[in-house]
Amino acid sequence: MLLCIFLVVGLLQSLIGLFQVYNLFGYSSPFYSLTGSFDNLAPYSGFIVTFLPFAFGLYFLTSSNSTENKILKYLGLVLFCSGILVLPLTKIRGDWLASIGGLLVIINYRYRLNEKFCLLKLNSAVKILIIGSILASLVFSIYGLYKIRPASAYGRILMWKVTANMIEENPMFGIGFNKYGDFYNNYQSAYFSAEKRDDYEKYVADNVDYAHNDLLEIFAELGVIGFGLFILILFYTLKTDKVKYLEEVRNNHIIVAAKASIICIVISSQFTFSLQILATMLNFVFLLSLISAFDEKKYFTLIEINPFRQKVIGIIGLFLLVILTIHTTESYKANKKWQNAKLLSGYMKYDSAIKYYSESYEKLNSNGRFLLNYGGTLSLAGNYNKAIEILKEAQNYNSSNNLYILLGNSYTELKRFDEAEKSYLKAISSIPNRLYPKYKLTQMFLKSDRLNDAKELALDICKSNAKVPSTAENEIKAEMKKILEL
Repeated sequence: MLLCIFLVVGLLQSLIGLFQVYNLFGYSSPFYSLTGSFDNLAPYSGFIVTFLPFAFGLYFLTSSNSTENKILKYLGLVLFCSGILVLPLTKIRGDWLASIGGLLVIINYRYRLNEKFCLLKLNSAVKILIIGSILASLVFSIYGLYKIRPASAYGRILMWKVTANMIEENPMFGIGFNKYGDFYNNYQSAYFSAEKRDDYEKYVADNVDYAHNDLLEIFAELGVIGFGLFILILFYTLKTDKVKYLEEVRNNHIIVAAKASIICIVISSQFTFSLQILATMLNFVFLLSLISAFDEKKYFTLIEINPFRQKVIGIIGLFLLVILTIHTTESYKANKKWQNAKLLSGYMKYDSAIKYYSESYEKLNSNGRFLLNYGGTLSLAGNYNKAIEILKEAQNYNSSNNLYILLGNSYTELKRFDEAEKSYLKAISSIPNRLYPKYKLTQMFLKSDRLNDAKELALDICKSNAKVPSTAENEIKAEMKKILEL
């Protein structure tokens, strides 16, 4: 039953995607024509690709000797066909490679290609030549995929360089679970500030929430210990003591199909953020549970608990449940006030918004995005000293370049120009292609009577091209030209 539900979920998502492409489905994102029930193309593609090797494996490896097997076999076929139609339309190259890798695992298992290759009566030189040709084809294929969107690929290389610096500074325990996006910009700023970097690297830099390589992100967040544990999970999940074929083990086709999909997810996660998406992570855990459930080797430890200890454990559990319920309720109320505050701030009702922010502060004072919103509203309301206090607190949990722009704005209004300059330079170095922080720094130079510095930066802005052309870019450059005429 669970297997059927799993396959039906994948089938429904594939069909929704196809309906969107052909304008047969009512919902669509304002930014993408193909998202399934997700809000973004990349998570949708990563979700779909988790089903393809599993569905293909069920069809290709399952015998039709029972009604249950027939249902799984042909449901797998329908899912695979619909998924393989929608996947190329996503244009997510890493997921194409991942799906091919997963399918090759199934084909290799079915036809025992690795064994047959080893048994071929060829000398070592010929075998090396064949393997070399296969590897060369793979390299050229990857290069061809890179050339489809080189800026995107180059941006990922920049992310991985910055992530490597994060790992180097926090090798053992990492920067903390789920903290990657909160601190990435600090490391990107340090990377661009350390020495003169390639102009194209500056062009592709951006705010980053994910490393687009889950293994690197796990290493950066959890260090050697967390990364090692994750690799051990993968190793013991995928390892096989001896080759087991269809006729040897009952339900082995399900194990092989699940392993192929896990390999597919791991390949996909090297180019995107598959394991950071809850739906894909749930699929990953479900596939792990299938392998565990159908594996012949099961190890159980039975622990007997006497009635008295059962009561003690029950009381402790109830107490913890009450505490968790209270905490969750309070968090919900605080987050609701936060959303109301953002809405009021958008309507420029700053006093009412600040009231909601202050009421939520005690519960959300370790949330970097909350502190950024709170400090930004205080700055817009003219309460610059309090804004600086909150924004400096936000630096412990957030590295958004908007944070440093807001700090620079508040320092400028208080005529603390040296501190304002440092804040704006931090915002510039974190994402060098953004014109707005340079524009704000130019304004600050004018207010502090540093006309030559303002002209120098204005000239740099006029020569720059924003990553995303916009009306704002044209307006900023028009204003910079006026400064150059002073």
